[in-house]
Amino acid sequence: MGGFLEDYASLAGAFLALHEATLRAVWLDHATELADALVEGFFDRASGLLFDTHRADQALVVRPRDATDNATPAGNSLAAEALLRLGRLLDREDFRVLAARVLASEAAAMARFPSAYGRLLAVVDAFDRPGVEVVIEGDPDDDATQALLRTAHGRYLPDRLVTGDQAGRTPRAPWRLAGSGGPDGRPRAHVCQGYACRRPVADPRALADQLDAAGAR
Repeated sequence: MGGFLEDYASLAGAFLALHEATLRAVWLDHATELADALVEGFFDRASGLLFDTHRADQALVVRPRDATDNATPAGNSLAAEALLRLGRLLDREDFRVLAARVLASEAAAMARFPSAYGRLLAVVDAFDRPGVEVVIEGDPDDDATQALLRTAHGRYLPDRLVTGDQAGRTPRAPWRLAGSGGPDGRPRAHVCQGYACRRPVADPRALADQLDAAGAR
């Protein structure tokens, strides 16, 4: 097994986006597996950055490592972004710490040459900003679930994360869901910040109001 950091990180981000778009747990599983694999295969604990090539690629005289963003984002930027988002979604402190180490390693360079770190600076901004999480309970194929999901994605909240519960499988982060589950079995959405959630809503308009209020903070 080998390969390039940007491939692992890009695919992990794509799987996470698929999970947010569909609420299907399989995509979150794939994203997490790839994140674990990229940490194992690319992370350099001495520098706090990730190499561009896998540790299994022994034929190289020197393992390259470029953290600057060009026409396409650097592998380190994509990896830090995926690790930060998954760290929030899964309450994986190890992922958040590794993302922070990448940012700290390039902090001086970002301050001196900000135009070379467009994507990584976006990760810095997300790291310091309190995010909004939307947890949707319900069958992903249910029309009511889909209405809530469309509303969750219909508001511009750059640091929003969306996850869900399906067939009794609860989200794997310690969400404190106020009134979770409801007796009527209707799909519900919870707007959360820091794993503390507002009262659940089943009406897309009520969800939109909660998202607007969370985004205004």
